[in-house]
Amino acid sequence: MLVDNLDASIRSAANQKGLTIAISMPRHWTVAATLLLVMVSAGCRGSAETRKQQSFAIANQYVDQKKLREAVVEYRNAIQIDPRFGEARKGLAKTYALLGDRANALDEYVRAADLLPDDVDLQLAAGAMLLERGRATDALSRADAALQKQPNSVAAHLLRGNALAGLRDFEKALDAIDEAVRLDPSRGETYTQLGFVEFSRGRQTDAEQAFRRGVELDPKGVTGHLTFANFLWVAGRLPEAKAEFAAAIAADPKHPLANRAMAAFLLDTRQFNDAEKYLKQVADDRKDPQSVLALADYYVMAGRTNDAIARLEPLAADGGVATDVKLRLARAYSLGGQTARANSLIDAVLKENPKNADALLQQAQYFLSQGRRDDALNSAKAAVAAAPQSVVAQFALGRLYSARGDTAGAERAFQEVLRLNPRATAA
Repeated sequence: MLVDNLDASIRSAANQKGLTIAISMPRHWTVAATLLLVMVSAGCRGSAETRKQQSFAIANQYVDQKKLREAVVEYRNAIQIDPRFGEARKGLAKTYALLGDRANALDEYVRAADLLPDDVDLQLAAGAMLLERGRATDALSRADAALQKQPNSVAAHLLRGNALAGLRDFEKALDAIDEAVRLDPSRGETYTQLGFVEFSRGRQTDAEQAFRRGVELDPKGVTGHLTFANFLWVAGRLPEAKAEFAAAIAADPKHPLANRAMAAFLLDTRQFNDAEKYLKQVADDRKDPQSVLALADYYVMAGRTNDAIARLEPLAADGGVATDVKLRLARAYSLGGQTARANSLIDAVLKENPKNADALLQQAQYFLSQGRRDDALNSAKAAVAAAPQSVVAQFALGRLYSARGDTAGAERAFQEVLRLNPRATAA
């Protein structure tokens, strides 16, 4: 019956194409054709599965070799073959995170967590990144999903507490963290999170006690020292804050966040020359574009344009950060007196994206240096139109209005700066 149906189907398809089959196909031919179709179909599926697994294995090898860009390509190749390949999306998420690409890392963590609902660690990683981006409700859902699988997970209770704190439900947040403390009273991270919730409630004394208890229980824990350091920094207790940042680095000298935090603290407290070694540590160790860009920004701020250019030029071909590199190179070239090269790069960025606010502001500065005040004002206006919430753009517009003697225009721009950032004393 199956063979007869196949024979009829072949004839029907041929007739639809205007062909005529004059002689019936022998029955053993049609059976062979059926088997061949099944074998070819199975072979195609097997080939796709093989190629998917090969790309996945190669990607994992690249990660081990710290060839992260190459790993991204192979993970994406595997996902292109099978968009529901959860393990590949998980690997891609981790690789994006290592590259400092937090936006793509978040997207892939969420997709991977949806595809692998039984992976508790993955639910927690996705939840942590969601919370980092201010998506507390989504983070809470991930914490609850993890707790359904592992009700006694301390990390899941902590994530739940942090998410509830982000939603300003402090009583439930404390309940979640109290449960984490009950499950593991010797864990320093639990007290660090408790300190965060108490701080969010405005209970400074209770927060400090919790932070101190956290670092006492886990003196080698980088997170506890960093969190306590930030608390002391906000409180204006700068020598103590610096000591805690130093303790975090002593616990893990190559920890990227610890080094970046120390650099930020030193820059904020006018200890400019001391910040370089921490930024350089991260850039040299990780070699990811964002770390190099941060170091180049420091060199530009320090007026060391040659050092900035030396760090930036090797990144110019990296498509993921090409625009950022061009803008920083343009700034470095301009400060170094190479205005033609700077302007060429700015023009290239604006050709790709005429509404790039940073490029428009640099263009305005270039026009101003050439005495073209009207052109500079137009570029600044375009920057504000492209990014109306940009304090830098609004302030630049105010400065240009002021230079032209347009007091009313300058006042409007500076008032907008103060609306966006009431602490902008220059405005």
